[in-house]
Amino acid sequence: MRRRLSSSLTLLARTIMPTVLVCTCGGFSLWLIAARVGVGQVDDRPGWNGILVSFGVTIGLFFLFRATLRRLTWVFLEDDGLVVSTGQREFRVPLNAIRAIQDDYLIGDPIDVLILKEPMELGAEVWFLPPLRNRRMLEPHPITVELRELIGKKSQ
Repeated sequence: MRRRLSSSLTLLARTIMPTVLVCTCGGFSLWLIAARVGVGQVDDRPGWNGILVSFGVTIGLFFLFRATLRRLTWVFLEDDGLVVSTGQREFRVPLNAIRAIQDDYLIGDPIDVLILKEPMELGAEVWFLPPLRNRRMLEPHPITVELRELIGKKSQ
């Protein structure tokens, strides 16, 4: 029996949200350039410093999202372990191949990071976003607690 452990908002957090934010910042940068070279009095035009900062923020956000949120995967629990999907490929991860689970509070709700004992084809870590819920900020997610218990049982 397959049960999904990752949030249904993974696609939003992984692709749509970063794309919209980076496009918005890039559009603002292009608007500043158009205002700079456009018609009007020189005193009313934005300075090049603001344009460079805007482009710098856009590029910085792009690489931040690329390094973090693009690593999010879809995780499913099966009887014999986990199935991790990148959207293009699926990988099987036995529970005894997981060394630890960390909660990373990057965007408010935790991003769970499964640290593998040895690097696999998908890397040394598996990042996934558990389903969102109302709770206290630093309280562990029930899925995180459940996975820790399952991994503890398998390692004994």
